[in-house]
Amino acid sequence: IYAGDVLKSVNGFVIDRPDKMMALWVALEQASEVVVEIFRNGQPLVVNFPIVEDAKGEEQTPKAWLPDTEPVAP
Repeated sequence: IYAGDVLKSVNGFVIDRPDKMMALWVALEQASEVVVEIFRNGQPLVVNFPIVEDAKGEEQTPKAWLPDTEPVAP
């Protein structure tokens, strides 16, 4: 996902108001993948991110969702 992409939905949840984000967050707890529908350069695009477990059985966030750099302390 890049700057300028327009987020339309995540796992079928239409993202048209900020207050819908909490319901989406709760729904993602049981998801096996994240399906993101976006518009990029005026064209619809669907991007799938699998949610996988590491060797310890802990869920791992796809690297595409992580920032490129560590946060800078204030």
